[in-house]
Amino acid sequence: NYYNDFYRETREEYEKQHAEYRATGKYKPSKVFERLHGDGPWVRIAYHEKNSLEREISEYDSVKFPPRPPEMEKPAWEKRIEEAREKESERRKVREERAKMKRESVWKELEEAHKAKVKRLAEIT
Repeated sequence: NYYNDFYRETREEYEKQHAEYRATGKYKPSKVFERLHGDGPWVRIAYHEKNSLEREISEYDSVKFPPRPPEMEKPAWEKRIEEAREKESERRKVREERAKMKRESVWKELEEAHKAKVKRLAEIT
């Protein structure tokens, strides 16, 4: 997939630049990727390696995409409530799984004790 390869390659490039910056305090600009018009989306520099969407937006005068309208975003308080519910749901699943495992281990111990009791009673008679 083009986008998976693009992501992998840009990530590798970033890791190299980051390591270079940490070691020397500066880094060399990428020779493979660039930002369109300085602040647009990242694309490949070589025209023949760009996909059709990248070629198309390369021809635009400006590629600044407008921010999402506020009505498209949920309020922060609503996001926090959803996140809290999701976390609690995960914790509940973990608690239920632990309780299930404990019940199963207790049940197994009871069955083993019952078998041992039956065996002892059979030896007595």
